[in-house]
Amino acid sequence: MNFKKICIMLMLSLTVWAQSATPAAGAPKDRDEAAFHYHMGLNYYDGLGEPPDYAKAVDHFKRAATLNHSQAQGILGQCYRNGRGVNKDRAKAAHWIQRAAEHEDPIAHFLYGTLLATGEGVPRDPAEALRFYLKAAAKGHAAAMNNIGALHEQGHGVPQNFTEAAKWYQMAARMNLANAQCNLGQLYASGRGVPLNTAAATEWYAKAAQQGHPRSQFLLGAAYYFGKGVPRDLVKAYQWMDLSANLGNPAARQHRTAIAEKLSPEQAQQAFRESSKFRAKFAGAEADSTQTALSTGTGFFISSEGHLLTSHHLIANGRRIEVRTQKGNFPAELIKADPGNDLALLRIKTESTPLRLSALPSARLGQSVFTLGYPNPAVQGIKLKFTEGRISSLTGVKDDPRMMQISVPVQPGNSGGALVNESGQVVGMITVRLDDLETFKLTGSLPQNVNYALKSSQIHAFLATLPLVKTRLPAPQLTPSANYEAHIETAQAATAFVLVHE
Repeated sequence: MNFKKICIMLMLSLTVWAQSATPAAGAPKDRDEAAFHYHMGLNYYDGLGEPPDYAKAVDHFKRAATLNHSQAQGILGQCYRNGRGVNKDRAKAAHWIQRAAEHEDPIAHFLYGTLLATGEGVPRDPAEALRFYLKAAAKGHAAAMNNIGALHEQGHGVPQNFTEAAKWYQMAARMNLANAQCNLGQLYASGRGVPLNTAAATEWYAKAAQQGHPRSQFLLGAAYYFGKGVPRDLVKAYQWMDLSANLGNPAARQHRTAIAEKLSPEQAQQAFRESSKFRAKFAGAEADSTQTALSTGTGFFISSEGHLLTSHHLIANGRRIEVRTQKGNFPAELIKADPGNDLALLRIKTESTPLRLSALPSARLGQSVFTLGYPNPAVQGIKLKFTEGRISSLTGVKDDPRMMQISVPVQPGNSGGALVNESGQVVGMITVRLDDLETFKLTGSLPQNVNYALKSSQIHAFLATLPLVKTRLPAPQLTPSANYEAHIETAQAATAFVLVHE
């Protein structure tokens, strides 16, 4: 077993940390000055109505940290660790987190213990890590309890002791920590440190799986598939494998495919409904507006008058189209559809920021490209997601000349998004990715990030049939800017969330 992914909790909420702030040592004037700079740093870090300014945040954290403000020291260490507002520097990260750990701060104790356990920026010392974890655990830090259990299970810094590991996992599991629930379930499944009990194992997997824990969802799916601790149920097996796969678990993707082949059409529909229902529930309130949608995807504006392109398959079966932008939600009118090329032109009644279509010819083999979109909103949320890659081939499936293959990671929901080059111009539109199940049936293996985009030449041909719209498009820039960050910002403003309803 791997070391329980103990780094997973390193990205802690700054807000939570702020709530447990410890005043700086020293004179009242120093404490006041430290507190001022600490809170100014938080303001710049969080943005508070403006884009975050991490460099200014770091400057204020440094001032507070030198005045011995423990939370500022810890956050400054995290900034060095993650390269926020400053170049990454593991040694400086460890220095400031260690300074924070000199105070009675359980979060800092946990963080420094993790650095010691992994050897990040400091010599690896599991025994010393245990000492700091124990300090954090004594103040109720659940992740520290879990990591103490992991050290005992692995025999790192202490003699291997499964009974002691189970004790600490159980303490953290009862505090509803998903990692600990999964770890405890695995001990019950193997009978290490606790009596062998597959039913208890499955119960703990289920508690963690309900929180969206991918490894537990996989293990729960496997339990239902083999009937370990629960009655065998292929529908539930597929449901949990599907949820784990959608959260990026490659093993779950493979087993999901194998399970799908054993389902009847009715069982497959039931499994999909249950999986979708869970994703909507897990996404919370933000996903409520998407629950009634038949389909969701991405679109991008091509004029300042609200014209946007998206994929036809998104809107094909719907009666009402909703477009969500930075300005709000708008009903959309379908201007024209091209099912053969999977294109649809919509319009909403508002001013918009357009992207420029590239001049022809546009796509080049190996060209760097990116996209913005709304993949799997029920699971990943409804905030805009950025991914980048390269053009892998100038043809699509079976050498289709209308398409190009890209290495840009895309998921369901990315369809209709713009494929933008390093000059900020649209060279294509995201359409499909290679189907896992069909590819597995044909080849016996799963595709690895094989995705496709419709070439801009097809978009140009489509828009040529709409001369009035064509005149409203911004002209391609012959000498486009090389400001990559600015192009991403423009694409962000030009990208819209498309929801299709009955």
